[in-house]
Amino acid sequence: MSISREQYRKTEGHLYRYARTVIRIAAIEAEMAEIDRQITDLSKQAEYWLAHNPRVTGNYDLIGCVTGKDPDHTPVERAMIDGAARRLHLQHLLATRQHRRSQLRDDLYELRMLIARIDEGRRMLGQEDAAIFEQRYIYERTNGQIGEALGYTEGGVRRRLRQIVKKMYTIVHE
Repeated sequence: MSISREQYRKTEGHLYRYARTVIRIAAIEAEMAEIDRQITDLSKQAEYWLAHNPRVTGNYDLIGCVTGKDPDHTPVERAMIDGAARRLHLQHLLATRQHRRSQLRDDLYELRMLIARIDEGRRMLGQEDAAIFEQRYIYERTNGQIGEALGYTEGGVRRRLRQIVKKMYTIVHE
């Protein structure tokens, strides 16, 4: 099978990023867990706050307060305005966290799909090719280092790597 240089480089780029992608997936999962915790905390704060401030349901003259058009609000009005501002702030925080979680979920899906395809390709490799793959793309060893460790010449390793990338191309880019 013949693939273009561009296809070869793109596939090899995916393979070189394999180990870093696995680490990135773990980091995204940790960030998502933290965001889920923050969303839970913010939801609890909002529920508690609304339970203890039942009269605040809207944006009670918030614009007038912010622009300073009416500095003579009564204490009750000031409390209503402050309550509306707090409610809006909590809603904003919740919305930004939920948006970030959605972005991370999409990123995580894409990365997991790529890793799954590469793992599928790795399972299809023979034992020697899998060892060369691991040395090159996980441990980032040079052709000379791989050849020395596995008993191949540097040129032999280079040839095997070309074959591996060509095999992986069909799987990674399905």
